[in-house]
Amino acid sequence: MGIAGLHKAITPHVKVTHVRELAGQRVAVDTSAWLHKSVFTCALDLGLGRTPWTDRGELPPYVEYCLNLAKMLQSHGVKPLLVFDGGQMPLKIEENAKRSASRKERMAKAKARYEKNDVEGATQMFQQSVPVTAEMARELLVASKLHGIKTIVAPYEADAQMSFLARTDKSHPWHCSAVITEDSDMVAYGCPVVVFKLTKFGDAKMVRLHDVLEGNVVVSAEEKEKEKLPEPLFSGLDHAKLLAACIFAGCDWLPSAKGMGVRTAVQLLRRFRFNERVQAHLASESRYRSSLPERYAERFQRVLNAFQHSRVFDPARGEMVELLELPPDLAAKAKEDPAALDYLGPKLAPEVARGVAEGSLHPRTLEQWENASSIASAGAGASAGAGASSWIMQRPLRAPYAAGAGAGAGANANAFRKMVRRGQGEVLQERGQDVAKRAPPPVFGGTSADILQRPFKAPRAATAAGGGQWRSSSS
Repeated sequence: MGIAGLHKAITPHVKVTHVRELAGQRVAVDTSAWLHKSVFTCALDLGLGRTPWTDRGELPPYVEYCLNLAKMLQSHGVKPLLVFDGGQMPLKIEENAKRSASRKERMAKAKARYEKNDVEGATQMFQQSVPVTAEMARELLVASKLHGIKTIVAPYEADAQMSFLARTDKSHPWHCSAVITEDSDMVAYGCPVVVFKLTKFGDAKMVRLHDVLEGNVVVSAEEKEKEKLPEPLFSGLDHAKLLAACIFAGCDWLPSAKGMGVRTAVQLLRRFRFNERVQAHLASESRYRSSLPERYAERFQRVLNAFQHSRVFDPARGEMVELLELPPDLAAKAKEDPAALDYLGPKLAPEVARGVAEGSLHPRTLEQWENASSIASAGAGASAGAGASSWIMQRPLRAPYAAGAGAGAGANANAFRKMVRRGQGEVLQERGQDVAKRAPPPVFGGTSADILQRPFKAPRAATAAGGGQWRSSSS
């Protein structure tokens, strides 16, 4: 959700931190951001349709990349909750179509460069164009479950789902103390604590919404002068005004008028106070009017509603809810015509929403994934039996690290390993029964019985499938 000028505007409120500051707390992770970064490690292979890791019996690099980050968080006592994107938001269809067309164009150029033996140029182009597919995300989801890492698939945008988890009361069993994403734009969603620019060593940047709205400068005076940071922009405003400024500045759901950024939007909001008056000013000024999107006021209100009331999944209730409760006028409109608010994300039946959230239903087609009945048992340890292992083999998902072998696998079902790659080495921390470090797995093949002899991670026990799963408060 790119918002023009927002990151620069909040830099006085951004501090350098380390994830150990969040030890003992659950954090929501923008998994899509991790996956998009991860494809850089194997963009050439993905662009050419090659999967050499399958032949080597290894995890896909994009899965391993994300798992290593999750395990790094765990090693510092942080409890990651991987949040995956779901279906397409109606408001973003036009933007997604533009991005898809642009990717296809770059893919064609990348292949042309490769055919001319320009491998370096082709790799760079593929890094800019290889898409993250639902199938790739599902591979990571299943591997995460096997490693005892909590996951949830949003019905639509992961941003809205993370905002819901971060803004719920602390008593909510799935409450998250912070969100981890690739940039600071989650401030617009009202997330109290946003962590971004995370490195594999745990270093990161952090911004608190309270500091942004109160104008608290968290960087030193020397750093502020050295970096020539701007003065606090949002001091004295509430989150509603900050959000309006972000929409006026332009986002994925609504482009801005030419020359309109966050700073100009804040100045206009301070001057005119109300969104409607700012819209009227833009429509009356020739420098803005010519580039103002059609039906701007109507679309602005829809985007504002989407930021505040997008439909998300409440894992405690096992059904979809609005991010924030609908105001009376919108609630009345929805009661009169349930489809009137579909731009917030069409509502799904509870059993469908649960299937999407747990990963057994494709988030866009809403059809069952192959052998989807095994998804809930993927994290249930040895009690899932060979079914889960067989299903993973059929995907095929590469074996993630180590677990018990052969007949001993059941005895080692509760063993737990945390693996964090630091530089070229590995730090292994184990608790429970001893689990030997094993060599990389051979090429997949054989039966579901002998797959247990391969180096699988012994996952922690998960809650059984069904409605009760979404009421678990375990990490």
